[in-house]
Amino acid sequence: MVGRELTDFFPTRTARIGQVLLQVQGLSSDAGIRDISFEVLRGEIVGMAGLVGAGRTEVARAIFGVDKRTGDRLSWAARSCISVRLPTPSPTASLC
Repeated sequence: MVGRELTDFFPTRTARIGQVLLQVQGLSSDAGIRDISFEVLRGEIVGMAGLVGAGRTEVARAIFGVDKRTGDRLSWAARSCISVRLPTPSPTASLC
């Protein structure tokens, strides 16, 4: 369309994908999310997408302790995270 290849504008890049930094297993909350599991590896760029009401905000709020979590396991950089149930202890505990 502009007379050039897309690779001129967006060259191919390689990234070193490393170990698991964030692992979420069975994340559920009273805000309506159930059994969410995913991993984020070093070097990855992660985004959550979905329609309005799909639960993106609720997932983030549960991970950071804003909403009460139930039945989950979080680990950060291979360390098991503390069980944050309220946002108050999160900054001092660094979530893990």
